[in-house]
Amino acid sequence: MVQTEQTVEKTQKDQMDPWLASLLKAREQRGIQALDPATKQRFVKVRRAVLGINELVATGEEPKAILAKLQTMEPELLGFALEGVGMALAKQDLGTPGEFNRVEAFTAGTSVAYQLMVFLGVGALLATDRLPLEPFITSYLEPFNPLRVWAIADGYGFQSGMLHWQDFLYGQPRPEYFSGYTSRIFDQGLGRSIWLIDAGDVTHIQQTIATFSKSRQPDLWCGIGYVCSSIGGVQRETLEALGAAAGAYLPALAQGAACAAKFRRILGTPAAHVELADAILSELGFLSAFGDDERLRALRQK
Repeated sequence: MVQTEQTVEKTQKDQMDPWLASLLKAREQRGIQALDPATKQRFVKVRRAVLGINELVATGEEPKAILAKLQTMEPELLGFALEGVGMALAKQDLGTPGEFNRVEAFTAGTSVAYQLMVFLGVGALLATDRLPLEPFITSYLEPFNPLRVWAIADGYGFQSGMLHWQDFLYGQPRPEYFSGYTSRIFDQGLGRSIWLIDAGDVTHIQQTIATFSKSRQPDLWCGIGYVCSSIGGVQRETLEALGAAAGAYLPALAQGAACAAKFRRILGTPAAHVELADAILSELGFLSAFGDDERLRALRQK
């Protein structure tokens, strides 16, 4: 009976979304407990938004049809869906190089915010098979646009942590083709993956980031601030615990949350949970910056 149950469980994992299977394996090997119900529910909702639009685009839908579908979605999930679009279109572009640039065709005439979310997906797709940024992003950089490079680097860092966590979540060096400011953006994406793999567990997150050099830790905490704010499902107590765990890197954590809130406003998809996370972490960062230790302690102990 036990053997049968184990066989069924293994079969289910083998048939699972590879991204989710990697996530569960990482948590199992790292001794991470399951997400609390609210966070888990939110995570599932976001993942479905990414996969649903990804599958639609993979069928070969034209840009107008994709945009029409996006307009029917729950607005605050739009950003996640656009990442799925970027992944699917980039995969098609790589499969037929030189024929037609589907990513460019889709993003033509759209806002910068739309484009950045799509190019996050492009970066995630490249990292799935560990393809170097060069020469695979060349076709997306005419004329050169640093925002696109940064979005791709962020998506690459995130997916590297999600799918190749054994090689990236223990303080190992970044891929050699990241340098300068782009390497910092890679770490911010990597920080986003740490939030998901460590299941929002503050203690594990702090321990994971501590394995990296001090020069990299601010950007990892910035990624944590962005993703915990953007995805949502996080209680005030957890946000305040994150602020305490970040210590000297609290300003970077608050910066990440502020970026998530500002970007959603630009995209036109504000959400109450994003604004709340921004407000809480910004207040903690403000108190820390001005040395108001008494109020900071009181706020954390509420």
